[in-house]
Amino acid sequence: MRIRSWTAFGLLILLTLVGVPVYAQEVSDADLESCFVYYDYGNIRPHLATDKTSYQPGDKGRVIGTVVNENKFPVVDVTLFAHLKRVNDTSFDQNGHYPVDRLTLAQNLNFLPGETKGVDLTFPILPNYPNGKYQIAFFLLSSQGFHYTGRPFLEEDNAGTINFEISGGNQPEIYFDINSLRVNGSVHTIRELIKEYPAGPVNLSVNLVDNRETKTDLVVKVKFYSFDDSIEKNLVSEEGITHAAGTLTYRTQFDPPAPGAYVAIFEISEPVKTLLKYRFASIGDKSKELQMNDLGITNYPAGQDDRAFVCFHSPTRNNTPLTNVSLSLLDNDRQVVDQKNINGEFTGEIKAISLPLNQLSNKADFWIKALFTSEESGQNQEVEIHYDCNSFADSPVDLNINYSNDLDISATNTCGQLVREGTYIESIKVTQNGQVTKELYNIKTSKNKLALSQLPPGNYSVTVKSGKFTKTLDFKVDEKRPTGAGNWALAIIGILFVLGGVGYWYKMRKVQKK
Repeated sequence: MRIRSWTAFGLLILLTLVGVPVYAQEVSDADLESCFVYYDYGNIRPHLATDKTSYQPGDKGRVIGTVVNENKFPVVDVTLFAHLKRVNDTSFDQNGHYPVDRLTLAQNLNFLPGETKGVDLTFPILPNYPNGKYQIAFFLLSSQGFHYTGRPFLEEDNAGTINFEISGGNQPEIYFDINSLRVNGSVHTIRELIKEYPAGPVNLSVNLVDNRETKTDLVVKVKFYSFDDSIEKNLVSEEGITHAAGTLTYRTQFDPPAPGAYVAIFEISEPVKTLLKYRFASIGDKSKELQMNDLGITNYPAGQDDRAFVCFHSPTRNNTPLTNVSLSLLDNDRQVVDQKNINGEFTGEIKAISLPLNQLSNKADFWIKALFTSEESGQNQEVEIHYDCNSFADSPVDLNINYSNDLDISATNTCGQLVREGTYIESIKVTQNGQVTKELYNIKTSKNKLALSQLPPGNYSVTVKSGKFTKTLDFKVDEKRPTGAGNWALAIIGILFVLGGVGYWYKMRKVQKK
């Protein structure tokens, strides 16, 4: 279970939502720092759109645009996650839209500070997606569950949305009635502030809408996740039950193994797909294991003043069990060169410890590792991250532009190599005397030649922009001279002229002899 660190205002909202007050006693360790010294939530921003406004089952939905890391630090192993929802026009304020699917659109994205990446990907429009108006909501998180922008467990917090339509398939004759949710016998809404239930079993029920003329049995799957359902390692339990034809209500019971937040996912896949998601909390006297919020470094390549850090907090209103927190710095041979350890019962405040990176002999190739060990359960949480120039092989650190009849554009990475998978070029503008004569936008290329031979002769300037990098080059287009096919044409005309002259001379000689 992991959550993301927040700004001060966002932290207050988060603690309200998960029921974790900040009144518990602080760990008395001089090395504890605020996590917010190192990170602010919400600074990786997607700017995305679909290529069409309407799809049919069997189509490929296409998502294009950019993702920008507006942080001053690098992030690695980023996942672009999405919720696909059928629009609810009647009770959205209380229950949100009708969930249909959860999608992992892209993985293993690494960003240097300030970097922009181009996105061009597809997702299937499955035959069991019912007709209707749709919204796709985006989230950015790491494979370890560190939330960068948007929280998939909350209806109203996302990194952006796109609207489109699905037609030509099945009608939404079967779906969970999101207005009928009951927990322990009481009516609840999907978008309510997280509700806390006493320790012990939690009983959930929801009605099914089945408008088919001929009813058949339906298979209902239910999964319970600890804290966040976007990370499969958080799965606590699951069941699959055949729901008898014509039965209106589905019921299940879940006994939380420990205090904390949980997410219930109800799912039917055939004949049409429909989901229902509800998040709740279980309270009790037991302590909860320390939760890792983030692990990272302040910059790459690392400078003299850069640091490694790990953020953490108690995910319940109780202090954590006595826990050892260890942050290690390892060289490129994975040998520990520096380490910091603290031990304590931690509160709900999001704190951090950090290490300077100046003990590294090679600041371009190293590892960091965080290890949390509970002295009560012996349970370990361990996360390692490797930083080297190959981690950012697709990230430009410099742009190169040259002109020789055509404009050559390339980019190099931290290894000094050409970017292998393509650099996102936001814009190319060619100007003459301050006036734009040619411009291109949204190009993804590692090396591209832009033909400029059609420009009239004269002096020009070109500006190329990619993320935080901008390069300008002055160049001159010379007078056009025939080349290639033009030279051949002139040669052929010359030969024909000579042959014509020889033929005329020969003909005149014959006339004279007669």
